[in-house]
Amino acid sequence: MQAGLITLILNVSMMVIAYYIAKAFTSGVKQMRCIALECGLQNGTLAIFVSTQIFGTDILYAIPTAAYALIMYITGFIFIYILRKAN
Repeated sequence: MQAGLITLILNVSMMVIAYYIAKAFTSGVKQMRCIALECGLQNGTLAIFVSTQIFGTDILYAIPTAAYALIMYITGFIFIYILRKAN
């Protein structure tokens, strides 16, 4: 449960921070949205692979990575839904 909450906070905060940083440095709304989405949708599968390669078969270390991999897609879909409704 703790890993899910922490990864949710990390994911949402990264998307919000990326959106506002992109707002300062990009030339359009489409770029801002793309950068925010890309920062939220990091490669969860790669993270799971790396954690299993570093820590072996100890599943304890793969739990936060798996939680992030699932949460990033959920928040990504919600972000896209919100952006589509805004248009």
